[in-house]
Amino acid sequence: MLQYALHLHLFLPLLVDYFCTRNQNTTYLTMNKLIVKLLPVLLSAFVISAQGQVLSLDSCRALAIGNNKELRIAHSRVQAARYENQAARSAYFPRINATAAYRRSSEEISLLSGEQKNALQNLGTAIGSMVPQFSPMASTLNALGQNITDALRTYTRNATVAAVTLTQPIYMGGKINAYNHITHYALQ
Repeated sequence: MLQYALHLHLFLPLLVDYFCTRNQNTTYLTMNKLIVKLLPVLLSAFVISAQGQVLSLDSCRALAIGNNKELRIAHSRVQAARYENQAARSAYFPRINATAAYRRSSEEISLLSGEQKNALQNLGTAIGSMVPQFSPMASTLNALGQNITDALRTYTRNATVAAVTLTQPIYMGGKINAYNHITHYALQ
């Protein structure tokens, strides 16, 4: 059974001598500076002496195992292999991806260009100039062209696009199965 305690009265003269001299001169620090420098040391001494406890062999072994850096690294490697194995098994399952886009335009989105709109709106005038027999029907044909232009108008300045895709691997040349076996062996 071991008991650890710090006996402050043995170290106090050395600490005072260390903190009170500078550059091998006999100049001394003020009492406030001494207290500020010694306060952390004194507090840690009281904490260490308050924690003086009796440790059994089993508690020492548990403490050594808990603080062993190599064991913690090995445990982290096992965890990494376990996560890698889970990732390999997830390749058998389908993947779902979602994509969305939004666009706000200052101009109206149209299916027809400006030239096509003008051509349809002046349909009667254009036909009447080419075929004189259709000249009396020019206003009717112009109205018909205007109706077609209005029918193809979308009245939209905003455009939203969304897509959801589902991907299921069917055959990948054994890649998924081989990767799953490799990670399973790494886990062992």
